Amino acid sequence: MKMFVNFFIIILFMSAIKIYVQTETIDCEYNKNTWAFWSKKIYYCSVKNSDIFSNKLKVKIDGSIGQHLNGFSSNDQVEGISIGGATNMTNFPSNIENVFPNLIAIGIYMVNLTHVTSEDLKPFTKLKVLYLIGNHIESIPENLFIHNQDLEVIRLDFNKIQDIDKNAFIHLKKLRTLHLFGNTCTSLGNADNRDAVLKTIKKIEQDVCNSDIKTDENSPEKEI
Repeated sequence: MKMFVNFFIIILFMSAIKIYVQTETIDCEYNKNTWAFWSKKIYYCSVKNSDIFSNKLKVKIDGSIGQHLNGFSSNDQVEGISIGGATNMTNFPSNIENVFPNLIAIGIYMVNLTHVTSEDLKPFTKLKVLYLIGNHIESIPENLFIHNQDLEVIRLDFNKIQDIDKNAFIHLKKLRTLHLFGNTCTSLGNADNRDAVLKTIKKIEQDVCNSDIKTDENSPEKEI
């Protein structure tokens, strides 16, 4: 009887994992263009079937479909991925790096994203551009970008950020654009050059971001 109970518990546990992790294939519309605040044209996948992310589950991307543009034939040539329009994409998707191994730009915007960790970003050591615009992120911990030393542009505007660790951006020596406007912490705005970024980092070091300030009501704008 005890063996049966243990077996039943294992089955339930495995079922829970299956429910939590959902495997999906993304449908790409490929483009080559610039992104806002990034002047270089990049070849990127704009995800058409973003509804696959809309059920609050952790999605593991197992592959992609979609016709590559003329002159491009491989996912190895894809430099960016853009995801928008999902209604309840609370978790950062996994396994993107095995589908697109050379990403330098990631955009996830207006999808109610609440969870992003340093482990989520760890595979993207070449990352230069990160847009997480118009989501529900509440805090930026110290080590969030620890694996992404080449980041040049970070867009976190129109989230619900109320706490930022004073060392969250200090190690990003190449960062030249940092947008924090429209968050609960309204004392920080947008910085569009290296000097302005350093001034913003200085403010963060002084713990100006706290949870007592009312949320800004401005609506996010679609960028990609």
